[in-house]
Amino acid sequence: MYYIYCLLLITTGAGLAMYGLKKFGLMLALSFAIPSIMLLGMLGWIGVTSLVIVGIISALIFFLTKPLTYFNAWFFGTILICLPFAILYDAISIESDGPILKTTVYIAMLASLVVTILFRRHLKAIIIGISSGYSLGLGLAGIVSANLFMSGNIFDALALPGVIILAAIIGGILFQYLYIAKNNPELINPAKSTL
Repeated sequence: MYYIYCLLLITTGAGLAMYGLKKFGLMLALSFAIPSIMLLGMLGWIGVTSLVIVGIISALIFFLTKPLTYFNAWFFGTILICLPFAILYDAISIESDGPILKTTVYIAMLASLVVTILFRRHLKAIIIGISSGYSLGLGLAGIVSANLFMSGNIFDALALPGVIILAAIIGGILFQYLYIAKNNPELINPAKSTL
């Protein structure tokens, strides 16, 4: 069953990549719902309560697409800006609740806001690229990780999935701009900056 979930995640990622910009609100909701259900299933936590919660959040995402698009872009931008600094600070043993880290987070939040405003016309393509890449990468990482665990390669089984997911996210964004933009340029860069 685990491998079926992984294959469904890969299929979902491919579907999001191909059709995500055409039905953006629906695909954004599905990009949350399907990987969430698959992860709950993989972990054995799937039940009525968890499905209801996923359904409610998915419905909210569908109905609040425009504000959530801006919020998601700002939120994930902040995380992506903070991530290298968090790794660096951990490597040089800076306190996690110290003023240096807090200042870095505030600067990252502000920088992410500026980036969100500057790239507002491209947010749909970026978010669909991230969502499709994440789903596809999660499925691939699950398969690779399971095989590495079975072969006794514990370190690679823990380290390699993160690299696979990151590469898939980058690939998802590039796919939106290299393939989708070539075939449907109006989906990537609309005349007006509306979502």
